[in-house]
Amino acid sequence: MGLTNTHTMSKKEEKTVLKGQLTPEEIALLKAKHIYVYEQEIDGRVAYLKRPDRSTLSAAEKVGERDSNTYNQIIVENCWLGGCEELKEDAIYCAILAGCIMQLFQVKVGELKNL
Repeated sequence: MGLTNTHTMSKKEEKTVLKGQLTPEEIALLKAKHIYVYEQEIDGRVAYLKRPDRSTLSAAEKVGERDSNTYNQIIVENCWLGGCEELKEDAIYCAILAGCIMQLFQVKVGELKNL
């Protein structure tokens, strides 16, 4: 394998493809169905996730105090839209993904006013 001349490579060839990466068309289909679609990259792998719904949060909370791994698995399984399956199957990656999903709630902060 020799050196590659980056000046002769097209922009498309220069872009690194992540393991599990979807095409723009596939992402557009997900966005049309789920509205909120998130992409999380970890170690050259990518996962596509949606917001958790109330039933997912409820199910995860029931086991969360007793078993954090099952909590993570419930959150990730129910928010998973696609990507590299390793991220879903590996306990460490799964915990990272669950943490990223739960950060969505920290970003949205409303203001309660006393009227």
